[in-house]
Amino acid sequence: MKIRVSMILVLLSQASMVTQSQLVPDPELPTVQLKMPTGTASELAHINYFMSGQFGGIGNFVSEKKNQESYVINASAEGKPATRIKVIVYIPGCELTTLDLTFETDKHLERQLECHPLPTVTFIARLDSMPESDKPLEIAVFYLADWDHPFFGIMDGMVTMIPIAVLKPLGRHP
Repeated sequence: MKIRVSMILVLLSQASMVTQSQLVPDPELPTVQLKMPTGTASELAHINYFMSGQFGGIGNFVSEKKNQESYVINASAEGKPATRIKVIVYIPGCELTTLDLTFETDKHLERQLECHPLPTVTFIARLDSMPESDKPLEIAVFYLADWDHPFFGIMDGMVTMIPIAVLKPLGRHP
């Protein structure tokens, strides 16, 4: 019985070390810290990036979390550092921000994001037919950033799609 318990404890401690090593970035590899503007909803931010280096090029996005003061992007792949990273940031109510960064002089970059407020736009539409459903109808509005491929320097891949709003129709009108 003692052998089984100690074996389980050894396995659990090794699993914990593996998990910790995967979560803690290598301090020798580059990072980008994006600091959120004060008073913005970090969980609604939309951050896409494309980084390049000896590994080639890799695009990804940041998983949004509530109450984040900043987001950190580990700028490496396969244990190799990125030499350049391009980032598209959208924070609701703010203008889009693009960043084109290199790691020539510093491996750990910090950028304070700013919110340049956007004007409010009233959206009015008429639906000629509404689908029959017991569930309430919602219309999702997305911004399709079709300029992202030239910005990222790529020819193919997913186009950055940014959620803008969810509209709820007022009801059925004749």
